[in-house]
Amino acid sequence: MSTTLYILTILSCIACISRLSHCSDEKAKNVIIFIADDLGYSDLSCFGNELIQTPNIDKLAKNGLKLTRMYSMPSEAGSLAAIYTGRQPMRMGLVKGNLGWPSFWSVAQSGGIPLSEMNMAKYYEMKGHIPFLFGRWGLGSWSWSLPTNQGFGGFYGTVMGHSPACSSDAEDFFADSDYFWFVLAELGPLIVTFLILIISSKMLSFISIKLLIPLISMVFISIGIFRIYCWMLPLNSITCKVFDNQMVKEDFYIDTTLTSQITEKAQHYIKFRKRPPFLLIIPYHQPGHPAFASSNFLGKSGINKYYDSILELDWSVGEVMNTLQEQGMENNTVIFFLSDSGPVLTHPYTNSHLKHSSKDMKLQGEKGSLREGGIRVPAIVSWPNFIEPNQETAVVTSVMDIFPTIQHLIGQPNKIQRTHMRHFDGKDLKQLFKNPNKKSDEIHKVLLHYCDTGDVSAATVGDYKIYFVSQNISNDCSGYILEDPLVYNIKDDPGETTALPPSQHQDVISKARSNSLRFEMSLDIKKRTIKSQFDQIPFPWDMWVSI
Repeated sequence: MSTTLYILTILSCIACISRLSHCSDEKAKNVIIFIADDLGYSDLSCFGNELIQTPNIDKLAKNGLKLTRMYSMPSEAGSLAAIYTGRQPMRMGLVKGNLGWPSFWSVAQSGGIPLSEMNMAKYYEMKGHIPFLFGRWGLGSWSWSLPTNQGFGGFYGTVMGHSPACSSDAEDFFADSDYFWFVLAELGPLIVTFLILIISSKMLSFISIKLLIPLISMVFISIGIFRIYCWMLPLNSITCKVFDNQMVKEDFYIDTTLTSQITEKAQHYIKFRKRPPFLLIIPYHQPGHPAFASSNFLGKSGINKYYDSILELDWSVGEVMNTLQEQGMENNTVIFFLSDSGPVLTHPYTNSHLKHSSKDMKLQGEKGSLREGGIRVPAIVSWPNFIEPNQETAVVTSVMDIFPTIQHLIGQPNKIQRTHMRHFDGKDLKQLFKNPNKKSDEIHKVLLHYCDTGDVSAATVGDYKIYFVSQNISNDCSGYILEDPLVYNIKDDPGETTALPPSQHQDVISKARSNSLRFEMSLDIKKRTIKSQFDQIPFPWDMWVSI
């Protein structure tokens, strides 16, 4: 009897240790997040592109889970803030405002993720770990809003995204002075006509010299003010700096070397990290406008620079993953790969079509639009030995889901951390890792889409997409409020070509409206009317002190 009891005790201990080991496996030690810049939904071969091959990113998809209905925000700043905080950027005022800007448009603007917000870097920091970010920041250029003051132990990259003013290609280079003369040329006939009119009026004695001088002065003062405005745009070369933490590493970077620098920094971090778990975020500058590629990849696609830059992006992901494998950490590292928004198809300043960009006609819309082509992004999660290989899910997910998922992967917050946490708008995706074949609304019953500080502009409800505000196919998500919402079945009609009768879909419309109301009620009373941070007027003298 005692022998039997002894054997049973041993078996129970073994089972217990096995369960503990399994639970330990489910706690990821490390997280790496690759964030592409303005990568189109079907620009990767694993998402159906037949023009180029992206073997390294494809390998992530083969070893993990493809999220085919991952939604971003319509702007870069909004998406990045949603990724880092797990919350709607509207809560932080990081949405398109009255001035029409969807992101920070001047380094002299004093904005960013509020210091009161918990983000994933602070979460890791409070657990005693040192998260790093290599790449573009895009969430404020004042000292308090820089990554090193937002929880990151180290930062190497650019404060703002890559702009035409930083392009080494003469064809893509477009500085603040170019924009000034471009607009002035368009307004030239109007200005000349006005000057001729007032001078003729003086010659015909319709106005006096006392009135003539102020009128002419007003014209030239207006031109001067506009020149200062152009100077404060991202097209100023002051944005073309590479930072190593808060120190300027390169005063005017060479864009064709950016990706290799970021890759080397990431590899070094993986090799010489202090201790796990670690958080490494790599927000690339590729393949966003203006697209660029190093000499090793320029012309490699045989198509254009946009696809050349995707090939270099794929190479970088492969190099980082190879280093992770060499260090023996591949199995206990969760990898997220996604884009922050859809592709840019229209030049943001001249409104001309960009020949070097991708144009996927299967999904309408581009970056800035709430159409599927603007906010539906390619996304992959890979975690060997936990996520079954070569999986795919059509469940509606959001970039806001990444932080809540990471929180559950590395462990729930302790009491001190909970006091600093905010309500997540994102959801934990871990349930999809083992069972991706769930209903499309399993994670988000309703996913709200905002493009400004007004009411909800659109919503995704399972297989349906509802628009409450008219949408242009271009990069502008603003419009007028529709009397009858537009309803599309995204599952059957991903191109949003045929609107369905609203009268036959009142259930999904009502669900979207009620969810929007609940969201507005969840806002702090003082923040019910949120002002966009992008409406903040910068001061010219702050151009030198902000970064």
